[in-house]
Parts: sequence; structure tokens; C-alpha cells
Amino acid sequence: MEPTITQNSAVRIPTFVSAEQATEWGSHLNTEQHIALVEAQRALSYAAATEPNLQLKVNLATQSKLMREAGEAFVLNPKAA
Repeated sequence: MEPTITQNSAVRIPTFVSAEQATEWGSHLNTEQHIALVEAQRALSYAAATEPNLQLKVNLATQSKLMREAGEAFVLNPKAA
């Protein structure tokens, strides 16, 4: 699953179902996509922290964690930077 560039954002982030999927996906990011992912992950993390509904809080926090896994898989390619 390759990252998809969209007109409205730097990257279309899928709903991850596993750390392995997130890591694989994140390993294909370029620098711009990585920055967009980190910004989206932070926003999701803040949303989870303020969510009063426990089930939704858990779902948001889980996706935030998986997005963080994807971001950690990013490897800066000197040729792409």
C-alpha cells in the first residue's frame, strides 16, 4: 500500500489495522508526506486526549499510535530530500 498524494493534503492516510501495516506504509513516505503524517498524528492524539466517550477515545488513541508507528518507519533518503 503506497502513500497517495491528494489535492487537499500532502498524503492520504489509511486507517491502519496493524503495526506491521503502518510500518510498511510509513517506510514509503517522502519528507513532505512524513511531515503531513506527523501533523495529523499529533492532531489525532490531541483529539483522543480530550474525547469524553471512552470507546471513541480508545479508537482515536489506537489510530494515533499506529500513525506514530508509520512515522517511525520513515527513513530519510538523502537523494529524495
